[in-house]
Amino acid sequence: MMENLIKAQAKDFISIIQHIHTTIRRLLEAGNYPLAMLQLEQCQSYAISFGRQLEAAEGENSITVALLEDYCELIYQIYEKLRCFLPVDSNYIHNSLAEQMIRIRNSIKNIN
Repeated sequence: MMENLIKAQAKDFISIIQHIHTTIRRLLEAGNYPLAMLQLEQCQSYAISFGRQLEAAEGENSITVALLEDYCELIYQIYEKLRCFLPVDSNYIHNSLAEQMIRIRNSIKNIN
């Protein structure tokens, strides 16, 4: 029962995050770093919230929670580059975020 609830929440989480990733890429291409940074904050907020739910259901040693933590670290690194006005490659950022979400999605599939 809990497994089905977590997987349903995961599906919603991934769908929302993928949409935000596309928005971030568009904002970066347009040079709108402040709005892209807000979207990154939103991604991190969603990841933390989902991670807490998952941790409560799966325990602290969940591989997926560890992957969510890695995702949050990636978001932080991108955010800091934008905050410092460092040059960024919108496609590289989008692909990096997407790759991390693939890892998370694959990990969720293995939840028993």
